[in-house]
This record gives sequence, C-alpha cells and structure tokens, in this order.
Amino acid sequence: MAGEGKFRIDRVACQIVTEQRLTPEEIAELPPHVRNDPRYHHSIERTPAGSSNAITPLAVDFANEVLVDVLYAAEDLVGQTAHSAKLVISGTGWSEVSVPMSTLVGKVEGEGRRLGAVAANDSQWVQVHAASLVAATVLQRNLADQVRDIEAWAKQDIQILIPPDADVRQVRPNMQANGLSANLADRMDLPTNQRDGINALSRSSFTEQLE
Repeated sequence: MAGEGKFRIDRVACQIVTEQRLTPEEIAELPPHVRNDPRYHHSIERTPAGSSNAITPLAVDFANEVLVDVLYAAEDLVGQTAHSAKLVISGTGWSEVSVPMSTLVGKVEGEGRRLGAVAANDSQWVQVHAASLVAATVLQRNLADQVRDIEAWAKQDIQILIPPDADVRQVRPNMQANGLSANLADRMDLPTNQRDGINALSRSSFTEQLE
C-alpha cells in the first residue's frame, strides 16, 4: 500500500461465488412484490477459499472475489486532519487495480443535557428525568389496559360479523359482493363516519390478499 503510514493491510481473502436458482417452493415463499420478478429467483453463496497476510501470495481463480481488510491507525487528535493512501492489487495475468483511499478525521465538540447537568451539579434536571420515566411507565400501563379493552370489543365485533358456526369461505365472498349492510353496521355500533370506509374495504380485494 502506497501512501502515509496510517493505513495498513490486515488481511487479504479469496472467496468462491456460486449462484443457484431457487426451487419453485422457495420462489413461492418470496414476498408478493418480488415473487414474479426473475431477478430474485436465484441465491448467491460465498465460500471462503483462502486468505493471506498481504505478504504471502494468494491464489485466486477466475471469477473469484478478493476481499482486502484495511486498518486505519488511530491517533491523538489535535484539530482536523486528513490522510490518504492508495491500495494497489496486482498479480500474474492481472490488470493492476488501484483504489484511492482517504480519511478526514475530526472531533465533535458537544455534550448532552445529562452531561451538562452533571457538570453544573443540577439535581433538578435529574429529578425531572426521573419523573418522566415514572410518567412513561404509567402511560405504558394505561395503554396496555386500553389494548385489553379494545381486544374484548374486537372479539365481540368478530362474533357479530362471523358467527362461530359460520363457514368463513362463504362469508367472505358474500361480504365482497354486498359490502357492509346497514343492519350489520348497526349491530356493530359502527360510527357513521366509518361506515363508508368499512363498506369499501369489505368490497375490495385487498382484504382477500391479507387472508
């Protein structure tokens, strides 16, 4: 590696790259938005084939990948500094490859409220923070209680929509064809401003995809 002594090569590795086509079963498990895209119908595997300390030559076959680990030597920072180097990769039968490298090193000067409070010996901020944690805990518990209440209402609505002895395969096409009836909306005690949206959702094919 040419350049300043701040950079050094730690390791050079070679890995074999193989590409395999997915099976029909694996393609069927892909997310819907990529399932029909041939670009996603294969997998790439990388198998380590050898490594070197950058002094001992490393054998690399055609189409193999070469990985180079470059380390940067830290320093005691005084102001802002910049360093540069060039990584040169060469070998028998290879075209030489040069990779320029550079770093810009600086220090962010700043501190959080906690550090500021500690430096100022400000116990009031610590008390405020503790009170916020207590309030957050209470809020979480209240939300948990609300979720449990909503769960009970949701189960009740589901029972109204689909009785326990009903065949879901027959109920869904009926809802998609007829939408949300006024009678059913009344039984669910559904607010007026939500009925049009639930009716449109019932008639759509989106809910069918979710099932």
